[in-house]
Amino acid sequence: TERVLHERAVPSVADIRESFLKPLFTMLETDMGAETATIVRRRIGLDGPAETLEQIAIDVGLTRERVRQITLK
Repeated sequence: TERVLHERAVPSVADIRESFLKPLFTMLETDMGAETATIVRRRIGLDGPAETLEQIAIDVGLTRERVRQITLK
């Protein structure tokens, strides 16, 4: 945000999530769909601990390989 740029401070994790990741994932959801955005959020641990390909695959009913392909896309 402006404060971070002006003060040349290192942004907090909360600042990064709110000012960068949240808008980025809004765009991802718009461009690629809610399911893809949710899988990527889970994989990188945006809303909690990062999950393995296997954990996500079992939960959403896809193969590990398909989850990997989605996250690479």
